[in-house]
Amino acid sequence: MGQLKEEAAKARGGNRQITTTRLPNMDAPALLKDLEAQQVKVRPELEDQLAVMLGGRAAEEIIYEGVVSTGAANDLERASELRRQTVTRFGMSERLGRLTYGRPGAARFL
Repeated sequence: MGQLKEEAAKARGGNRQITTTRLPNMDAPALLKDLEAQQVKVRPELEDQLAVMLGGRAAEEIIYEGVVSTGAANDLERASELRRQTVTRFGMSERLGRLTYGRPGAARFL
């Protein structure tokens, strides 16, 4: 749990600026997906995303004194997939090295 607190504190301390723009007559989810696909991210940014995704579960553990619920299920799924991709797709693993494992969409066994 200490690591979750550190990750959440790190995420809060970031100097990120978010700008939103309203784009009329456009499919916003598809547009956002395209923008995310084109964006190059560095390891610290991915770690920040993981910290934010795990923040809900960490908050539950703190506020409800260790009792957790199913409320963070989607965040946990997304965090697991992102972490899996950092290792298998982006080659960002210290232990496994700078390699990719498997092909996109194929079954991976680690």
